[in-house]
Amino acid sequence: MIVGGAVDAADEVRDATVGEGVDVVFEAAGTPEALRLALAAARRGGTVVNLALRNAPDQVDLNRLLARELHVMGSTGYAGEHADVIDTLAAGGFGDVTRLITGRVALDEAVEQGFEALVARPADHVKVLVHP
Repeated sequence: MIVGGAVDAADEVRDATVGEGVDVVFEAAGTPEALRLALAAARRGGTVVNLALRNAPDQVDLNRLLARELHVMGSTGYAGEHADVIDTLAAGGFGDVTRLITGRVALDEAVEQGFEALVARPADHVKVLVHP
């Protein structure tokens, strides 16, 4: 698993795959930069799965999408669609994913400290967990 931030995640993916890119990229941040990186990290003919709600419409270079023959799809549920990825995650194949949790808030603070924080400071957060 490669998490963007201090490094260009697409460059890291290309380095790790000898320039090929990966078969499937799951984009869950919901930012224009994350979508750009996801499209850049996918191999020719690869798939980018958008899991995030967007604050505003994104612009996509359709010529690049066409030239690289990428597949882009959205998913809001996980009804057995990604069993291999879930198995790999459970087996520790992606390393320590706890660093993706950038905040924890109580349910009664979810709007102000969760959703509003994600919208106001998207560069500071990946996922905020809400607990009762």
